[in-house]
Amino acid sequence: MKLSMSLRLFATVVIFAVCFSFNFGEAQNRSVIVLDWSPSGMMIAGIEEDQLIVWDDETMNELLRFTPHTGYVTDVSWSPDSNYLATASPFDGLVKVWNAQTGTLVATLEGERTTEGPLFVDWNPNGRYIVSIASVIDGGTSVRLWQVEGELFELLPSNDTRFAAYDIAWSPNGEQLAIADFRAIYLINSFTDATLEYEAIAPFHLSILWSRNSLFIAATAAQSDIVIINVENRQVISNLPLGTTSLVGWDLDEQLLVVTDGQIREWNITDNTFADNSLGQALNALVFSLSPYTGRIASVDSDQITLSVQAFAERERFQAIAAACGAEQLVGESVTDAALPAVITDLQTMTNEQIPPACAADLLAIAEALQNDR
Repeated sequence: MKLSMSLRLFATVVIFAVCFSFNFGEAQNRSVIVLDWSPSGMMIAGIEEDQLIVWDDETMNELLRFTPHTGYVTDVSWSPDSNYLATASPFDGLVKVWNAQTGTLVATLEGERTTEGPLFVDWNPNGRYIVSIASVIDGGTSVRLWQVEGELFELLPSNDTRFAAYDIAWSPNGEQLAIADFRAIYLINSFTDATLEYEAIAPFHLSILWSRNSLFIAATAAQSDIVIINVENRQVISNLPLGTTSLVGWDLDEQLLVVTDGQIREWNITDNTFADNSLGQALNALVFSLSPYTGRIASVDSDQITLSVQAFAERERFQAIAAACGAEQLVGESVTDAALPAVITDLQTMTNEQIPPACAADLLAIAEALQNDR
C-alpha cells in the first residue's frame, strides 16, 4: 500500500532540495524517498534516487534493483494484481510500466518533463487507469490518464484543466481522484467524454492520504496540523498538531496511524486523542508503508538506508485482521498463548484459496511476534 501522505510530502521536499539542486551523478548521500507495499502483501517497492528496488517482504532480500529512467525517479505504484510496477521521472518526462517479477519493460508512456518538481503516478485500485501529473507550479499542468487493458495502455483525451500538483491519489474504491493543488484539494469524480469534473473540498495542503473506506482524507501542509476531512460533507472532523508527527496510514478501524516522538501511535479521529499504548518504535525512519491488512509496517532507516519490517504484536489486531479476511475460524473468540503454535502451523499450511496471501502473511507475522514476546 502506497502512502501518499508524509511519503509524498517527504519525497517532494527531497526532490526540490536535493535532486534539482545538484547535478545528477555527483556523489551525494543516497536516500529512499518512497515505499510502496504490494497489494499481494509479498513485496515492497522502493525508490532510492535513480534506482527502483523490490524487496521480498519476509526475508527483506532484494528481488530487483535497476535504473528505470535517465534521472531521479520520483514515484512508483503497483498494479492491483501486483504483477506490474509503474515508475515516473520528471527528468525524462516518462511513466514506465515494468514486469514486477522480471524487471522487463512493458510500456513507456509520455508524461511531462519538468525541473520544478516530481512527476507523480498512481495506478487505479480497480486496475482500469493509470494517472500521472507533474508538479509544475508556474502555470500548472494537465492530468494524463491512460486506460489499461492487459498490457495495452491508451492515453485518453481530456480537457486542458491545469493543476499545480503537490500530490495525487485514487480513492481505495477507485471511484475518485484527489489532487493536492496549491489552491485547494480537488476531487475529480468523472473521467468520461474527455471532461474532468472536479470540485474543491478543502484549502491548500501538500499531501493526501485516503482512508480505507474512501470516506476520509488525511492531509498535511507545511508547518500546519494534520486535518481529517469528511469527503461526503467536506467538513474537517479532526485536527492533529503536526509538530514532530508523521503520517503512516489508516488502520482497519479507520483510525489514523502516526509516528510521534519516535513512537508509532493510533490517533482516534472521533475524540481527537492518542491511544494509550505504543505500537512500536520508529526512531530513525522517515518513510513508511503499511502492509495491506495493517499487520506490519515497513520503514527505511534514515542513516543506513536499511529496510526493516516489524509486526504489530497485538491480539486485538490479529482478530480484526482475521475477521477482515474471513479467517475467524483460526482464532475463535481470543488468541491464547497455548493456541499460538497450532495457529502458526495452520497459517503456514493454508492455501491461497483458503485465505488471501496478504492476510495470511500479516496474521503469521503477528502470531510469531506474539509467540516471541511470551
